[in-house]
Amino acid sequence: MSKTFALIGAGGYIAPKHIEAIKANGCELIEIVDINDSVGIIDRYFPNCKYSTKLTTKPDYVSICTPNFLHYDHIKEAIAKGCNVICEKPVVLHSHQINQLKALADLKGVSVNCILQLRLNPMVELLKEYVQASMPNTGNNIRLDYLTPRGDWYHKSWKGDKIKSGGLLFNIGIHFFDLLIYLLGDVEEIKAQRWSANTTTEGAIEFELGFCSYALSNSFAVTKKPYRKLSVNGINIDLTKGFTDAHTLSYERILQGKGFDITEAKKSIELIESINK
Repeated sequence: MSKTFALIGAGGYIAPKHIEAIKANGCELIEIVDINDSVGIIDRYFPNCKYSTKLTTKPDYVSICTPNFLHYDHIKEAIAKGCNVICEKPVVLHSHQINQLKALADLKGVSVNCILQLRLNPMVELLKEYVQASMPNTGNNIRLDYLTPRGDWYHKSWKGDKIKSGGLLFNIGIHFFDLLIYLLGDVEEIKAQRWSANTTTEGAIEFELGFCSYALSNSFAVTKKPYRKLSVNGINIDLTKGFTDAHTLSYERILQGKGFDITEAKKSIELIESINK
């Protein structure tokens, strides 16, 4: 029997990927929840889906695609209804909230799953094996460049409000910090950090299995086109294109009981908290 879903935050950028993943996995979206009624995209996939401004059903899963600062409350709401949860990045903005939500979920007997899709990229497991094999000899030297320019609308929206979004590192960096921890192990030392107008940052981190320098930016002054590159010991990997079914695969694994538990997100959130101090 297919699982039922509700989705909170249907009007945003990322929601269509979740809606497509629900459809592709043969599940049923029975309710969408959004304070904005510009959610016509739903008719392409689930024309009989109920629309509400507050969660009224009790599906098997609730998918959360709302602004970052609302994730904690929406996860709590879904847990209280006895629903399993799938939440977009960053799952929360404060690491101490992870333990609170995990305890609530365990009491209710439900799961809270986070979307960590970069871990599912086919090349990542190969990279993981490679960096582990390289460590005894020379260690690993990694360079990450993630440049994704955004216009004036971005900076004037909730995404440009550090209180609501968590700032640049949470908005565009969280997946890549998770990936670095997944590949290189625990953080040993934050070496350096330099900011430019809160739209560009450069830094360096020493991990258990190697060293990484990075640059993140959402400024058109830095680049006119998205540019996402990972260099591992001089081997360049272009992350700008490809792996388009990441959310569908994430949902497939979650439905199989192989999703990433909310606790998996804690280390990357703690890293960003440390950098932001």
